[in-house]
Amino acid sequence: MKFLHTSDWHLGKLFHEKSLIEDQKHVLNQILERMQEAYRSNSPYAALVVSGDIYDRAMPPSEAVTLLNDFLVRITETVPGVHVFMNSGNHDSATRHEIFTTPWKALKVHTIGNLDKNNINKHIIKIDNIGYIIAIPYTYERNIPEGFFQEILDTVSNLNTENLPVVMTAHTTIHGCDFIGHDHATEYTVGGIDAFNIEQMGEGYDYLALG
Repeated sequence: MKFLHTSDWHLGKLFHEKSLIEDQKHVLNQILERMQEAYRSNSPYAALVVSGDIYDRAMPPSEAVTLLNDFLVRITETVPGVHVFMNSGNHDSATRHEIFTTPWKALKVHTIGNLDKNNINKHIIKIDNIGYIIAIPYTYERNIPEGFFQEILDTVSNLNTENLPVVMTAHTTIHGCDFIGHDHATEYTVGGIDAFNIEQMGEGYDYLALG
């Protein structure tokens, strides 16, 4: 399964009170052009995965929302068949992230904002006959039941009778990662995000897409 893994767009971010929206528009155009070129070359991406922090804050400025909406419409119009997955990060509003879940789904855009421990099927999306995406939004480590990741991977394993690739995406980090370049990072947290032990992520995925 061919997909493009990105994260932490932080749309609407200010740098010394200066808007970065034009720079961010340029980056999104580069992503779009790369996916368009792959489609034209008959080697299309099945999915674009954005592993959290789509916006820089829970109440993003209108220009950031417009930028994202325009990008999503353009990619679905010019890259037929592609799926887009966006799980919320610690900078996003989980509730706002899911407001337009139903209409976006019609365009194969999947927005996962809140963790639903009682309905794990919400977090499992099959991409046609190509593969599975498990999308886990940001939440504090203490809010995730012990064995949750393995439970959802076991559910996918039972569904995956065709032995398709499985990608799990989450907005988190792992103990032992190289945090060089991050201010105030420790072995246990970076950017205010709790780090997991790799064993906690379970077994059964082919690729772990973090952000």
